Amino acid sequence: ARRAYAQGGSAESLRPVQEAIASLERHGADAPGPPRIAALVLRAASAAAQSERDEMALFLAEAIRLEALQIAAGQPPAPIISAHEAAGDLWLQVHRFDDARRAYDEAVVQVGANPRIAVGRARIAARSGDVAACGVYRNLLDWWGKRPGEPPEIAEARGYVLTPSCVQPRR
Repeated sequence: ARRAYAQGGSAESLRPVQEAIASLERHGADAPGPPRIAALVLRAASAAAQSERDEMALFLAEAIRLEALQIAAGQPPAPIISAHEAAGDLWLQVHRFDDARRAYDEAVVQVGANPRIAVGRARIAARSGDVAACGVYRNLLDWWGKRPGEPPEIAEARGYVLTPSCVQPRR
């Protein structure tokens, strides 16, 4: 869906997303639970790829509602990326920073703070020109430490803290 967004959300670019949704529907997305939540998040991502914010909001609201019910029942959130986190990512993607911030804040309440949410918050700060982005990215790098490899988010953080807005002038 991210690639489709970069390609303007054409029907061809969204074909893999539609295939994934169809697969989830064959595997239980018609009932509450992780497959249903994942299908709703994918539908929201598909809508985001086409800049259909109202449609995206409806799918996200239902995915978050179902996930919150699962969490309240002592079940884990959606695997890999919770619907709450995905909501922040998608609102950020369509440049709705206040909605993204609210989604990430709710994600912290529902699933707990994690590096993915920290990256989302840093991106919001960076894209809205908030100097707090430097500190958030530095905290992420401190958390990453000397682990091997460099996921794209860590490369992004390393690059950002080297920008003129983050580099402290020498005295």
